[in-house]
Amino acid sequence: MPRSCQTGDAKSARGEYAPTCSVVVAVDFVLPTTDAGVAVQLGLWVVLSITGLVLTRMNKDFRLLVVGSSLLGFSLIALRAVH
Repeated sequence: MPRSCQTGDAKSARGEYAPTCSVVVAVDFVLPTTDAGVAVQLGLWVVLSITGLVLTRMNKDFRLLVVGSSLLGFSLIALRAVH
């Protein structure tokens, strides 16, 4: 369980409720803070890209859509890595 997930309804200093554990896990998955998280995200991107190419190998239009979406996903990962 991520370090930010706590049981109970913890309030911040300003009186706001902390995000729920599911929100914290989703944010950690989309924006990983560790190198291991980035490696998992990159591995998942590779698996999804290959799966999409295999599933759309007979249709040129869908294959182009998968390649474009895959490159967009990779560019976002690379942009965060450079930044």
